[in-house]
Amino acid sequence: MKRIKSINIWSVGLSFMMSLALLCCISACKENGWVDEIAKENTLVNTLVINQDANVPLLLGKDTTLTLSSSPQSPTNGKLQWSTADANIARVSQSGVVTAAGLGTTIITAQSTDGGLRKASVEVTVIDRVIYATSIIPAPATLSTYPKVKTTITTTIAPANTTYKRLNWTSSNTAVATVDQNGVVTGVAPGTSTITIKPADGSSARATVAVTVIDIVPIQSITVNSILTDGIAVDERFVIDYSVSPAAATKQLVNWTSSNTSIATVTSTGIVTGVAVGQAVITGTSTDGGNVTATLAITVVEGKINDSFADGVTPRWIAASTGSTAAVQNNILWVTLNNAAGPNRRGDFRRTNTTLNIGKYPVIAFKFTRPLPSAGNVFFDTNQGRWKQTTGGGNNVMPSLTGKDGLTVYYADMGANNTFGTSGFTLPTTAAYTFTQISVGVADMPVAQNPLSPYPVYWIKTFKTVAELQAYIN
Repeated sequence: MKRIKSINIWSVGLSFMMSLALLCCISACKENGWVDEIAKENTLVNTLVINQDANVPLLLGKDTTLTLSSSPQSPTNGKLQWSTADANIARVSQSGVVTAAGLGTTIITAQSTDGGLRKASVEVTVIDRVIYATSIIPAPATLSTYPKVKTTITTTIAPANTTYKRLNWTSSNTAVATVDQNGVVTGVAPGTSTITIKPADGSSARATVAVTVIDIVPIQSITVNSILTDGIAVDERFVIDYSVSPAAATKQLVNWTSSNTSIATVTSTGIVTGVAVGQAVITGTSTDGGNVTATLAITVVEGKINDSFADGVTPRWIAASTGSTAAVQNNILWVTLNNAAGPNRRGDFRRTNTTLNIGKYPVIAFKFTRPLPSAGNVFFDTNQGRWKQTTGGGNNVMPSLTGKDGLTVYYADMGANNTFGTSGFTLPTTAAYTFTQISVGVADMPVAQNPLSPYPVYWIKTFKTVAELQAYIN
């Protein structure tokens, strides 16, 4: 027992001595400032950029000083280490002075020494002669702009191998327009100014750009003239008709946006396209900074069709017959008949996944010119069979009207006759119905009579009545 007690006393004494030594060490460290130095938070260099062009030409026997930008501006340790990839071409001092030593190209690098290892490099090409600029061609040659608007002037320097391509930019009247050393002109106030461009190499080449700053007459109001009494169809495209006031407004362009692009989209210039059944609000906003707005409520209606063709836009209607083709040109769908072996040709045009609602729009009309005025068969077809097939062959049973332009419009009045195919399929009259496909058959065109190929399709639309169709085409 006495032995154990002795060990415990010795352990306590040792622990006390160690604690005392540690306290003395900390006290000494504090006196020498070591603890404060350890606790101090160092600010490292975050970014490092050399302020010269990507390639710096340097005449043999000359020197140049490289400058840098870094952030933050006051790092704890801002000292840099400069180095060269090839001292036989160019040497660099620790203050960034580069001295040309031999012809060729090398890389000069500056690196932070605070442990963050931030680097910036520039390519230096040592040359034995300077090729001076002989001309500067600005674009645009003259500039009309507005207060607070920024415009970049681009330049072409000749010869193309000019040694020093850096330019100096000045404005003759900074109260009217300013310019930075990248050629960005900013309008300040109405008036005129001249932008002068000189080569930094000291050559006599010069260029000027006359700048006129125009006072902006703001848009006070936007009026939407488009009237949509019956909504638009899925895939229908139309251009918003609008006007601005005053008529002398400087910038009359309006930027258009949609509140719901899943229902209706609109381009910035005001071309609306129906996407799906529902409602969206189209808003036009002035582009002169005044944020004047106008709105147009859009309803995309179920079962309505209003298809036309636009150059550069893939149409929903395609060629349906094997060997037949369809292409849009001059905003018309041109369908080419096939050239199958035999006495006849065929060239249908078809649309997939099409919803009709004959309770609202029982009349579907097709404006196209058939290849032959009498020979061959024309019919309205669906995946449920041809229209009016149970009361005939379904061939040439679509009535037609002639518009004021002298062109024929064929139509099917499904309110007057609602039968399809030999099974006598009928469409619901109180709800919409989606066909997997509908088409206009243009078949059995005798080759011997040289049918027109291709033939034009102008549009496909639905109407509430035949009288409404008649009024539309006239």
